[in-house]
Amino acid sequence: MEIFEQISAQFSSPIAQFAAAAGVGAVLGLFAAAVLKLIESRSSRPVVQEIAKRTRSLAFVIGIIVGLRFGLNAFEIEEATLAQLQNGFTLAIFLLATWAANLIYDSFHEAILVPWGQRKDNSTLIQVGQTIAHVLLWLLGGISGLNSTGYDVTSVLAGLGIGGLAFALAAQDTVANIFGGVVVLTQSPFRVGDKIEVNGITGWVNSIGIRSTVIDTWKGYKVTMPNKVFTDSHVINIDTRTEYWENMQLKLRHDATTEQIQTTTEMIYAIIADNENLFSKAWVGVCNIGEGFVEIEVWYGTLVWKPEESEKYFNFYAKQLGVKHDFHMSVLRGLEAAGIPLATPIQGIFLHEQRSTAGSRF
Repeated sequence: MEIFEQISAQFSSPIAQFAAAAGVGAVLGLFAAAVLKLIESRSSRPVVQEIAKRTRSLAFVIGIIVGLRFGLNAFEIEEATLAQLQNGFTLAIFLLATWAANLIYDSFHEAILVPWGQRKDNSTLIQVGQTIAHVLLWLLGGISGLNSTGYDVTSVLAGLGIGGLAFALAAQDTVANIFGGVVVLTQSPFRVGDKIEVNGITGWVNSIGIRSTVIDTWKGYKVTMPNKVFTDSHVINIDTRTEYWENMQLKLRHDATTEQIQTTTEMIYAIIADNENLFSKAWVGVCNIGEGFVEIEVWYGTLVWKPEESEKYFNFYAKQLGVKHDFHMSVLRGLEAAGIPLATPIQGIFLHEQRSTAGSRF
């Protein structure tokens, strides 16, 4: 570029010319960064704003490298050394291009993919996709850069293929876990925050990774579950239900009248209908008549706990117990007000008369 040659010509010392070229490159880099900052402040498009913000540092680095490249013209360098330096700068250009591609992808990721993932509740999948994109871009950029500088990339890839096969055989569990992670992220049998049951572990999904998933149990433990478990085992997503069903057996005294039994069933239906934390439909009826009691069976549903209820119930178990307590207390108060007694355990006592054997010959 003429600007580097014109400024370098003002100095007689090669070192001064080299420093001048590097300084010009730095100034140009700063100017490009300032222009990008201006674009960021003036643009109304999120993608353009992200690209301008993320590439400012890249523009400054490119300016310095270009200045260093032209600054080397001030020295008399042997052809072999100059060829090596030229290869180094070519590789640097490919790496800078790869860096730029990653920054542009990150801008697109933050401005478009992240909001989309939050709307679709696929934030974890979007995050894993970003990591995969970075790996692929850097591999492509590195291989292209090495190929441009004269390295035989084909033999390297062949060696990597054989080594990769041996590595895959030695790391089958890791590969199985990664495959399981891809299945979980793409098919979404559960999401972060869902309550699930798998392999005897019940809890809430804390995070989903490419190799493992963390589950929080109700006791406060964090269980790290290898992702291959989710492809080999049955997974129950408890939070796909809208309510959790409970069962209660209410035993009235054996001398309860049919009117009292009817009053009890109607009262239970009314209590369920008035409780906003209970499912509107329920089953209530006499299921057994035994010795000393009349049994009424009740099936009712507690609505699923939601994070916005954390102030009142800090988790599902707190809500389940709290709602059950309120329901049972309401039933006891209703029975007490109606004068309907509950059955009490009956214990039979048998007395055996012991006859006197005095005077007996035996």
